[in-house]
Amino acid sequence: MVISPTTPFELTKSIWTENDFDEMGWHDVHIHALAFATRDHELLMDVDYMFAWVDPEPPSKHYTFWMSPCTLIFRNVHSFTANIEWGLGLEISHVSRDEKRVPNNADHIKETEEWKWVFECQEGCFSFFSTGYNQITRRKPIKATSQVFSWAERGGVSFDRAQWEQ
Repeated sequence: MVISPTTPFELTKSIWTENDFDEMGWHDVHIHALAFATRDHELLMDVDYMFAWVDPEPPSKHYTFWMSPCTLIFRNVHSFTANIEWGLGLEISHVSRDEKRVPNNADHIKETEEWKWVFECQEGCFSFFSTGYNQITRRKPIKATSQVFSWAERGGVSFDRAQWEQ
């Protein structure tokens, strides 16, 4: 979402799910770390999520961003594949979901559909099947001049599930 510099920004909720997929976007979002919670069949990502891009305010020619560190947790993950030329991180270009189907273990997990999720990044891509996600906003979004927080600004890597309370 791109907004005017004069448009006030207010986050409407602190947890986002697969039901919000069509209104979310991960373009240029940085992934600081991935974790595989094997016992729980989860894939966790520590990301700097941009909730809104703010048009440049003259005389500046640069966008600013309303963003926050977030924990992105995919559930019932399987069939993970990756083709990545590793650099110093991962920057998402596009996220898609397709191949919607009934999970093989639907009765056990109490979920009726899963998708193939594809993360196209500047460094390559990775994909997996999952029934959905929760993206947890860990701190109140701030207006930033960069698309990525420094480690000091974000407090290092975290897969914390505690949400920022509005």
